[in-house]
Amino acid sequence: MESFSEKTGVVTLPKYFDGMSLNVNKQLVLVSSNLTGKFWHGAIGVFNEPKMAPNVPHMDYGTSVEGGCVDVVWVDTERVCVATDHGTIDVWKLKDCPVIENSVVLAEHNDICSTLDISNHSQQLVSGSYDRTIKLWDLEVDLSINTLNVHTDKVLDVAWSKHAMNIFVSASEDGSVKLYDNRVTTTPCSRLFTSDNAFPVCVDWMDENTLCVGFSNGDVGMLDRNDPGKLQHTIKAHSKTVNKVLHVNDSTVASVSDDMTVKVHQLDTGTMLYTDCSHTDYVQDIVFSRDESLLYTCGYDGQIITHNVEFLGKK
Repeated sequence: MESFSEKTGVVTLPKYFDGMSLNVNKQLVLVSSNLTGKFWHGAIGVFNEPKMAPNVPHMDYGTSVEGGCVDVVWVDTERVCVATDHGTIDVWKLKDCPVIENSVVLAEHNDICSTLDISNHSQQLVSGSYDRTIKLWDLEVDLSINTLNVHTDKVLDVAWSKHAMNIFVSASEDGSVKLYDNRVTTTPCSRLFTSDNAFPVCVDWMDENTLCVGFSNGDVGMLDRNDPGKLQHTIKAHSKTVNKVLHVNDSTVASVSDDMTVKVHQLDTGTMLYTDCSHTDYVQDIVFSRDESLLYTCGYDGQIITHNVEFLGKK
C-alpha cells in the first residue's frame, strides 16, 4: 500500500508559506515554496481541519509542484487555482484522497503571477502579474477573456467586489489603486488613489463602496469609490510592509506584515483591538473563519497560527 508521500510527492512542506484560502466547507488550502537552492519548488496542501495545518500527517490532500507557489484561491469545493512564479495559473482538482490532479494550466503572463481572486457572482477569475498586466479568465471555458494594461509597474493585488458583479480593484507598485467596472463601456478603468511615496500592496472590500488598503510603509487606510483620491482613517498599523489586509466586520480590519506581527484595528477610531507576535519571519497571508471567529495566518517561518477573535462577535 502506497504511503501519503508516495501518492502525493510531499514528504515535508517547503517552509515559505505564501498563501491560504478557506472554502465554505472550512477546508484550508495552503501553498508554499522553497526559496533557496538552484531550483525552486513548491507544494499544495489541503487540510479538512485547518487547526491541524501545516502538519503533514494531518494533510488530507497534497502535491509537490515545480516552481514556487505565490497565491491560491478556491474556485469551488473541488477546485483551486494556484498562482506560480512561472507566471502560470494552475487549476487543481481534488480527486480520491489524498490525490490532487492538475486539470488546466493557464499560461499567458510573462512574469510572476502575483495575485488571484475569484468572483462570488460568476466563474470569472482575475489575475495580476509582475508583467504589469491584469487578466480576466472564464473558468467555465478555461480561457482568457480580457487583458488590461492599466498599470506601469508590478500588479501586487486584485480583489473582486463581494457586493457587485463585474467590479474589481487592483493595487500596483506604480503607486495606484484602480477600479475596473465591466458595466462601463466608455472608460471602465478609473484611478481611485495614487501615492507618490509608499505604494499600495494589498486591498480588500469592506462594503459596496469602501475598501481597506495596506501600504509598503506599514500604513493601513480606507478608500471610498465615490470619493476617489482621498485616503481616509489612515493608521500606522505596522513598522514594515503590509502584505495582506482583511475586512472582518464594520470598520474592523486585520492585517499582517513583514514586521512579523498580526494586528486587528478599528479603522474609523484608530483603535488597535488585537496584536500577536508569534511569527518569527514575514507574515504573508490571513484568512477568517467567520462563524468560528478564528483568524489563520501563515508566513515564511513555516507556521500557521490560529487567532481566536471572539471578542469581535460572530456576524
